[in-house]
Amino acid sequence: MLRIVIFLLATCCFSLTWADEKVVLAVSLDPPQDNNVKIIEPTIQALKNTFGKDNLEILRLPLPALEECLESGKVDLFLSTSGLSRRMTQKGAKELTTMVSDRHPDPNKAYGTLFITRADSPIRTVEDMRNKSVAINLKGGFYGHQIGLGELADRGHDPHHFFGRTEFVGRDLRNVVKAVISGKTDIGLLSTCFLEDTYPKGDKVWQEIKTIGLKPESTVCMSSTKLYPNWSFSSMPGASP
Repeated sequence: MLRIVIFLLATCCFSLTWADEKVVLAVSLDPPQDNNVKIIEPTIQALKNTFGKDNLEILRLPLPALEECLESGKVDLFLSTSGLSRRMTQKGAKELTTMVSDRHPDPNKAYGTLFITRADSPIRTVEDMRNKSVAINLKGGFYGHQIGLGELADRGHDPHHFFGRTEFVGRDLRNVVKAVISGKTDIGLLSTCFLEDTYPKGDKVWQEIKTIGLKPESTVCMSSTKLYPNWSFSSMPGASP
């Protein structure tokens, strides 16, 4: 079983008396199959124990709504992908901790993007994907969208005009797999470790798809891109010291 650990600041750092305003914690609603969701409830409970359950307000938001709340100054602390926390540094966010686990002990090299296609597709390389249709779960998602576009840019392609057609199929990454297998799209973009965590060995899915552009260093989970930091716990500048 995957053991996930998140380092929290010592309770003594928050030994203030909270009066009128609640501490607002926002949690990113990433794909429901992501193993990282295992840290959400223990983290919330730790913060309730620290601040007091009546002094903590929890917001569970999809990516667009979460970004809007962060930019409007309505959030004190947030738990999200490292991509969002890094984007929010432009708004004064500060990354406090980054998640590690037995599977990903290096917090800076945890997740990337995996390119897939049908097993019988003639597509074999990243370059073969040019002008093909692609299924992506969420527009702007870090692990399932932005990292994949970054890989294309690293290879010298224009990522915004590389694919012929893009289908955003919703939060559930299983919809990306279904779109590829059904022929709705030629390519699918998945966050790394999704296939390994969702489909057991021997599942027919493994015979119906194949991967594209695997990195030789992707030994723990298959990845078509370099790896980026894990989920992060961050504060916004409006939070009380």
